[in-house]
Amino acid sequence: MAKEKTGSNGAYRVTLDFSRQSKGYIDDLQGRANCSTRADVFRQALNVFDYVVNALESGGKFLIVDDKGEQKEVVFPIMVSRIQPPDKPK
Repeated sequence: MAKEKTGSNGAYRVTLDFSRQSKGYIDDLQGRANCSTRADVFRQALNVFDYVVNALESGGKFLIVDDKGEQKEVVFPIMVSRIQPPDKPK
């Protein structure tokens, strides 16, 4: 459950509960992504998520090019049913 508090500087503090395994995953990402804090991991993740949602809403697709030069489309299953690109003109 998330809890919010407002600090004296107007910033919001949000407390999130994670399993031990999820905390380990976050800490691993923090190191691999060279983030200075766990909060920075979430800020960066939100930036990426915002980019993905905006691109999908405008009909964009994501492709990964592997080390052999082969392209594969990245599908975001949770968003397929929630985000619909605009209808294309007929």
